[in-house]
Amino acid sequence: MRYVEIGEFIDPRPYLAVLPLFADHLPPQARAFAVDPAHYDFSSRRCVKDLFVRHVAWADSGGEEGLSLTLLLGANPWRHDDDLLLRYTGVRVARVELSDTPPPGPQRLGSVIMDELLPTQDGCLHELAFFGGDIVVHCSDVAATWVLTSALSNQPSA
Repeated sequence: MRYVEIGEFIDPRPYLAVLPLFADHLPPQARAFAVDPAHYDFSSRRCVKDLFVRHVAWADSGGEEGLSLTLLLGANPWRHDDDLLLRYTGVRVARVELSDTPPPGPQRLGSVIMDELLPTQDGCLHELAFFGGDIVVHCSDVAATWVLTSALSNQPSA
C-alpha cells in the first residue's frame, strides 16, 4: 500500500487526504468506487474491511478489453449485508502474494484489511491487503457492485 497505513492500527486517512488530488485521473468506475464515502468508513456495511475471497473467474473477450477478471468478495455476516462483486476489464497484471504466515484453514488469504485504488497511465492499480497476503490488479477499469448474497446462489457458477 502506498498511502493506507496498515500496522498495529489501520488508517485510510492518508489515502483519503490525497484521493481528491488524483480521483479525476482514475477511470470512471474505479473513481466511483474509490470516492464512495462508505468505502473507507469502518462503521459502514459497505466498507471493504473484513470481506473475503469467495470466487475468482477469468475471461478473454479477444477484443479491445482483452482479459477480464471477476472477483467476488464474500460478506462477513457481522459487518456486511451484501457481497462485493469486482469486475476488472483490460487486465494487464493480476497477482496474488501470500504472506509467510497465512491464516490457517481454507481461506488462506483471510479477510480484507483495506484496499486502495491508484491511477496509472493506462487505467488503475487496485491493491487489496488481506491478513494472509495481497491481491494486486493493474487494469483499464474496475466496476464495484454490492450484491445480495442470496441473489448469487441463483446464478450459474463460472
